[in-house]
Amino acid sequence: MALRYAYTSSPETVKSLTIIIGPKLDVFLNLIQDADLEVKRQTCLTVGILIKANESMVRRDTLEKVVLPALYNGTQPKPELITEIDYGAFKKQVDGGLPLRKAAFATLETIVETCPHRVNMSECIRYLLQGLVDDYDQQIATYHFFRRTIAAYHASSLLEVIDTLPQLVIKSIQDHLKAVKVAPGADMSVDPLKAGEALRSFVLAINTFNSIPGVELNKKYTHFVQQVFATPYLKTLMAEIEASKAT
Repeated sequence: MALRYAYTSSPETVKSLTIIIGPKLDVFLNLIQDADLEVKRQTCLTVGILIKANESMVRRDTLEKVVLPALYNGTQPKPELITEIDYGAFKKQVDGGLPLRKAAFATLETIVETCPHRVNMSECIRYLLQGLVDDYDQQIATYHFFRRTIAAYHASSLLEVIDTLPQLVIKSIQDHLKAVKVAPGADMSVDPLKAGEALRSFVLAINTFNSIPGVELNKKYTHFVQQVFATPYLKTLMAEIEASKAT
């Protein structure tokens, strides 16, 4: 944490730190493989700061063999970290691995924004897609990232994997559609407002993806879009978004 704070300081401080710590930086970066979840999370966040400060500090070999594999693994839910709490009227799952996953997604996004030439974009996007089926906040953030960055700057890589989108998100979309129909307070295990936000983020992303030249050649994706937007709720959302663009 101290290292991360230091690298957000003045350029002079960053330059001095690089001289002193640079040769030993792998000692810190290897902590991304630590057994302690919080140590892993803090290291993920530190990697993001280091990449922003000076991407060349993270050696190619370290990035490819240590950092990226750990980040990719960090995007995956770990069933053994999920516990269920019984509140009587309802049960709620608590995911102890969620903070680490959010840090992994955030750091991958930083790498894509800062130095996309240092990653295999198609592979990276496959892991980032997992954020679309994580918790509500991560879904919304991931849809936003795909609209703002992936579709805008890495459309060709996105098209390589876009046919995997339907199978990945269909259950999540169906669950959200059920949730928005639940009266507030009727089921405390779901959040209709968050589900509505996630659906709007989904529709905004699809609207952006549909404008990518050549997307119509991806048959699974186009069939999926036709199916889901036959749903009145999503059809209305898309109409609202199209109308707002027109004005």
